Amino acid sequence: MLQASGVPDLVVFFGHHKCGSRYFRFSVMHAFAQANGYGFLGYRIQQPPFHFRSCQDLDLHNIDFQSLKRPGPLVLGLSNAGEAVVKRLQQTGRPYRGVRVLRDPRQLLVSNYFYHLVGHNIEFKGWVWDALIETRARLRSLDLEQGLLYELDHITADIMDTQILPWRTDWAVVEFKLETFNRELVDNMHTLARHCGFTDIPRIDVGNTTANPVTRHWRDVLTDRIKDVFKRRYGDWLINAGYAEDDQW
Repeated sequence: MLQASGVPDLVVFFGHHKCGSRYFRFSVMHAFAQANGYGFLGYRIQQPPFHFRSCQDLDLHNIDFQSLKRPGPLVLGLSNAGEAVVKRLQQTGRPYRGVRVLRDPRQLLVSNYFYHLVGHNIEFKGWVWDALIETRARLRSLDLEQGLLYELDHITADIMDTQILPWRTDWAVVEFKLETFNRELVDNMHTLARHCGFTDIPRIDVGNTTANPVTRHWRDVLTDRIKDVFKRRYGDWLINAGYAEDDQW
């Protein structure tokens, strides 16, 4: 089913853990859905408790992908758009337009560390994050540098290696950077609407941006040792995504 403009009437938000996905799913994409008469679909735990380790399993096993085969305008909100989740979506055969939001992975690491140390739910609305149970206990036993390295080896590695690095360029998906979306809000909202075929642009409350109040800037906490490890793993991606000009950061 296509809109009059020829744009598919399925819009997919491809979110990644700690990349503003909650803000975009509920304050931005849900608002677009309401303003334009679209339904909204996200993950829903049918048989709690649902235990998981990799973040993408939350979406992979708890989104009703079969419902996408039914006609009707719909916004699908993916909170952890890993490679397996994207493949499962594509298997439905339904054409879509998409929105993806990226974040500087150096800040992703730091935000993950502080939020996983204290703040992030271990259990919530039927799910249990087994990997976070182990990670939190370990982080609390380590100093800041060791804790950041542990985080980089575990949950952050899961996000980077299963969600962000495997991504393939998709003409049907428009990308934004979390750091600049609200700063250029009017232009970005119009770009999003044109790309997805929305005719009405809603007002959104940018005050609902979910931020970890105890996080710190990556420049203040990443030691030379952490930077060296990070550059070896993700330095090329950082440059290609426009977050760094070279490896001298």
